[in-house]
Amino acid sequence: MVKKLYFLAILGFLSVESIMACDACGCGAGLTGMGLLTNYRVNSLYLGYNLAKYTGDPQFGDGSTDRFHSLDVNFRYYLSNRFTAQASLPYRWNERTVFENNQQLQGLSDAQLTVGYVLLNGQSDKENATLFLEVTAGLQAPTGNYDPVIHEEDLPENFNVGKGSWAFVQRNNMVFSKRYLGLVASTNVVINGTSTGGYRFGNQYSIQGLAYWEKRITGTLSVIPKVGVYAEKTEKDRYANELSVHGTGGSGLFLSFGGNLRIDRIQLGVVLYQPVVQHYSDDELSANTRYSIQLGYNF
Repeated sequence: MVKKLYFLAILGFLSVESIMACDACGCGAGLTGMGLLTNYRVNSLYLGYNLAKYTGDPQFGDGSTDRFHSLDVNFRYYLSNRFTAQASLPYRWNERTVFENNQQLQGLSDAQLTVGYVLLNGQSDKENATLFLEVTAGLQAPTGNYDPVIHEEDLPENFNVGKGSWAFVQRNNMVFSKRYLGLVASTNVVINGTSTGGYRFGNQYSIQGLAYWEKRITGTLSVIPKVGVYAEKTEKDRYANELSVHGTGGSGLFLSFGGNLRIDRIQLGVVLYQPVVQHYSDDELSANTRYSIQLGYNF
């Protein structure tokens, strides 16, 4: 049982990374925890910081630089062998710099509450391998501040820390592990509702896969390097009359590099996401390297 919980702690943290993308250009869906590899109840609490930076093309404007910070608290509770409940509350602060002028918005963002169901939790003691499949679904609540006339401050609607509407969230998670090697995959969909005044943010889709290798240093200390790929697509925003909003939506493909440091049940993780292909905001914005730092505790 100790060995099973050991792998659970590793992979639970590998998959909890939240990809905080640019809400201002309507891209990025965000991936959160995958979870159980065994049928034992294990709860987890994670704190994550994410940074995404975008640079505007001076041919289409003033050449602004946007930075999107997110501090997320994620809690996962195992209701039974098959069912899990997950809650996430982010705090965001968005910055835009044009020449020497700086604009900022910050505050609590939209909270998420989802329920998961374990479809498959197969183990082979002979092969020392585990295959885990889980589906989750839930809601994103409009707890963050949303200003429907933010454009009067010369900022896009998506610069708000909240979206002003309910959203449906659905994720699929897969984890395969064999000894100290493993593969993790996850898909994420966010279907946004209509905000105040009829504005609707584009639906978001993303998929992530990564491979990891765990090196045990001592009985309770391990180093876990990992590498992967992440892809996202966001539809264009729409006005109340259903016309699409120029400069919104986009897609990108990223390579991810990072690692975790595990000390017993505590883990620290750092990941870098490097764009390799991108088309954001009608090619008027360029995504820069993204960063994610996670600190978690499994209990």
